[in-house]
Formats: sequence, structure tokens, C-alpha cells
Amino acid sequence: MASVSINDPRISVSLTVHMFADDCLLYCEVHRVEDTKRLQDDLDSLQAWERDWLMEFNPSKCEAITFTKKTKPVQCSYKIHTS
Repeated sequence: MASVSINDPRISVSLTVHMFADDCLLYCEVHRVEDTKRLQDDLDSLQAWERDWLMEFNPSKCEAITFTKKTKPVQCSYKIHTS
């Protein structure tokens, strides 16, 4: 079994990103609306990276998952491949 990981220092994101073979994981703790903006900004940066390298993330396989114990968590809809 072979594995390939991508660790490209040209990926400019402020949050934690892990890339392995054809998977990408971007995550952060969201406490304020500003945190959701940082996450969307990093999603936008990853989309610029994929355009530069002629790769494409599959939006139908992308998910935003929230884990929280809060009764009123910060809500946001993240976008990928939209104008």
C-alpha cells in the first residue's frame, strides 16, 4: 500500500490544514463571527491554490461539520466554487 501526502508551503492559510492524497481538511475553533470569516478566507485561498495547480475540489464531497455543546453556536454557511 502506497500513500502520498501534499505539504505545499505555498498554501497560504491562517488555520490548520491537512492534506493527504486526495483529501483536504481545514479546521478551527469558532467562537466569534470573525472566526467564520477567517475560515471562509482560507477556503478561498485553497480554491486559489487548486486553480494554480489545475486541481479541483469536489463541492459535492465537501462538508462543514460543527461539534459543540453550546445552545446557541455561531452560525455560518461556507461556500466553495461559487461566484
